[in-house]
Amino acid sequence: MSREFRSGLLFAGIAVGLVVVVIITSRQLKPSTEQTTSVEVNPTANTIGLVTNFVEVRTSTFVESVPNNNALLAVAPNTVRVMFSETLGTGSSLTVINGQGQYLQLGRPTFSDDRRIMTVLLAKHASGPLTVSYRACSLDGICSDGRFGFVVRPVTP
Repeated sequence: MSREFRSGLLFAGIAVGLVVVVIITSRQLKPSTEQTTSVEVNPTANTIGLVTNFVEVRTSTFVESVPNNNALLAVAPNTVRVMFSETLGTGSSLTVINGQGQYLQLGRPTFSDDRRIMTVLLAKHASGPLTVSYRACSLDGICSDGRFGFVVRPVTP
C-alpha cells in the first residue's frame, strides 16, 4: 500500500468517526415531547460527558416553560415559570431540585392574575443540573404531574 493511500484511509476513517459522533450527539440532545398525565419515578437526567439531557414529561395543559427543557445557562435565572392553557386550581405546585436532591425554590409558587402561569423564585447559588417538577390541578380538582430540567453551568475564567 502506498503512503498516500494509507493517509487517505486514515483521513476517511477520522471523517466517518466525526460524522457518527455528530449524529449520536444530535439525537441525544433532541428534547422529548412525551405527553402524559403522571410523572415517572425514574431519574430525569442522563449525563453523558459534559451533556445533561433531561426527559421532559408534559401535562396536557402545559404550554411553555422559562427556562426551556434542556437549556444550558451560564447564570441561574431569578425565577422558574411554567405556563398552562387552563386556569390552575388548588393543589398546583412547582419545585426545583439539584442533583443532590436539595430544594432550590424559595417559598411557594405565585400565580398570574388569570392563574395560568406559575412562578417560583430560585436560589442564587443554584448550579448544575436542575429538575423542575410541577403539579397542575384543574378547577375541578383533577391533577397531573410534569417535569423538565435545565443546567446552570457557570463560565469559569
